[in-house]
Amino acid sequence: MESHRLAGDFRRERRLFRPYAAARATVARCTRGWRVCRCIDDYHRRRLPPPSGAKQNVDLPEFRGRPYGLGPRVPMYVISPWSRGGWVDSQVYDHTSVLRLLERRFGVPAPEITPWRRAVCGDLSNAFDFCNSDARPFAAALPDISAAAARAAALREHALPPLPATLQPPEQPFGVRRSRALPYRPSVALAHLPKRGKVTLRMTNAGAAVVLHVYDRFDLAAIPRRYTVGNGAAVEGTWTTYDGRYDLWLIGPNGFHRHYRGDLDAAPLLAEIAQDPDDAQALCLTLRNPGKRPLHLALEPGAYTQAQPCQHLTVAAGVEHRVRWSATSTGGWHDLWLVQDGARQRPAGRVETGKPGISDPALGGPARLYPDDPPASDGPGPA
Repeated sequence: MESHRLAGDFRRERRLFRPYAAARATVARCTRGWRVCRCIDDYHRRRLPPPSGAKQNVDLPEFRGRPYGLGPRVPMYVISPWSRGGWVDSQVYDHTSVLRLLERRFGVPAPEITPWRRAVCGDLSNAFDFCNSDARPFAAALPDISAAAARAAALREHALPPLPATLQPPEQPFGVRRSRALPYRPSVALAHLPKRGKVTLRMTNAGAAVVLHVYDRFDLAAIPRRYTVGNGAAVEGTWTTYDGRYDLWLIGPNGFHRHYRGDLDAAPLLAEIAQDPDDAQALCLTLRNPGKRPLHLALEPGAYTQAQPCQHLTVAAGVEHRVRWSATSTGGWHDLWLVQDGARQRPAGRVETGKPGISDPALGGPARLYPDDPPASDGPGPA
């Protein structure tokens, strides 16, 4: 089932309500009814990304036949007795995920789906908990929207209101929901190549395949690099610095983020972050100093300032140092700054434990309408 934006919210609600009401009505005649109903409401048709600048890159023949990639993100509702309870599932899906759910459940083959999409996108089974069903009737408790729908339909006869002189950013409500466990385990490490005037990112993955996007913030006119990293794979990318300086911004599924900013004169620091084996709500940072001098740095909180106070650390030359960082108050979500003389690193995201968690507690507030708006936090200390 698809919901169309131009249909209006109330018309969409009425159309969505009908199958639920029908399923409820059949309960009196059939023991199955709502108990076997799954309604998937997606928004994937006729959705275009916002206008962008003129294309600077030419499509070369050697790139044809490669994965087309996914489009802009849209919401989806999965409504059934096995997904009830206000859960959030942040696994990557696309329109082929619905076909794969039918394929997995009923054995209907979908041979047109490419191996790349099968690796990168889920089959929607993670959105359900088939071990627990809540088939209690709910349609009778829904509010009557017929009057509101009539008012919305009457608006077609009126002129559209004028656009405001100053755009007001939409605001996302604050709050958290229960979140499904995710299969992602990516890891990224930065290394200096001073003799070549370059830096390299090594991307590894111990979970389901992920697509990592890397932006060179010194060259935002260039298309960002996109790396598909499969389970057990390792991928490397190299960037030329600008007078020895670099500023790389990496994003992945469910808020996975790395930001590397500095210059080649700074002491190299290899940092990895993982779940603390002794505490599911804590992080273990492994810091390696491959240089020949002691490395002094500060470990500071970013968006989650309540998580833990700043720590000042010294990592001896050639030594590996482990630091424990509590994430109990944020459900495993973290946003850290590793600040040293001449460089900074920012690891952020959620450490997956294989168990359900919560959505990002830092989400909420007004949206940024323009790219030159100041970020919420540019990080502590100079780089």
